Amino acid sequence: MSKLTLEQQIDIYEEGINYLEDYEPEEVAYVLTIRDEIEETIEQKGISSGLKEKLEILDSKFKDKTEVVVKNLGVLLQMNQAAGKSTSHWWWYLDKVAKKEKVSL
Repeated sequence: MSKLTLEQQIDIYEEGINYLEDYEPEEVAYVLTIRDEIEETIEQKGISSGLKEKLEILDSKFKDKTEVVVKNLGVLLQMNQAAGKSTSHWWWYLDKVAKKEKVSL
């Protein structure tokens, strides 16, 4: 578990989203990993309504950058699986999330 507070994790996630287009695959993987840490912290400690709202907005912005993530997704999944980390959350499968949203429109 991260030693950062949930608010710090969310701030890092926000910064990562803002610069996602400029990142190398390893940096994109870090954004996904920090999102994993956010989820882990929420599961263990909960989340305030204000931070929950901010996180929902950031997740929406993240989904808007699907192309950047999908372009690197194969490499990202391999990196995380090689490190023995979980890839079970939706942000690791943004390509499938985007397809599902298009179908439901």
